[in-house]
Amino acid sequence: MSDSYASGPPAGWEQPSPQASGGSGGSGGSGQGTAGVVKDQAANLSQGAVEVGKHAAGTARDQAASVAAVAAAQGAELLRQAQVQLRDQAGTGQQRLAAELDALSHGFDSMAG
Repeated sequence: MSDSYASGPPAGWEQPSPQASGGSGGSGGSGQGTAGVVKDQAANLSQGAVEVGKHAAGTARDQAASVAAVAAAQGAELLRQAQVQLRDQAGTGQQRLAAELDALSHGFDSMAG
């Protein structure tokens, strides 16, 4: 999550002109202009928020896929290690069993002889 976002107004944000803000002190028509500017800026802000949300969702999706891939690789490695350990333990068990059977065989030979 190392994405950095530029500070400042979102894309599409426009500074209202002095005429649209009613700064000139004109008649009633300037109030409607301000409302229009505010409405446009709100729409632009909303669109910017949607774009930021889409970007965040895309980043989260990519990171989740990356985490899943790492987890799968680690799981496969853990399975491989378990198989190696089981083979080693089985080999050790076979050697011990063979030694015990050999000792038992020698014991029977000495009883018979």
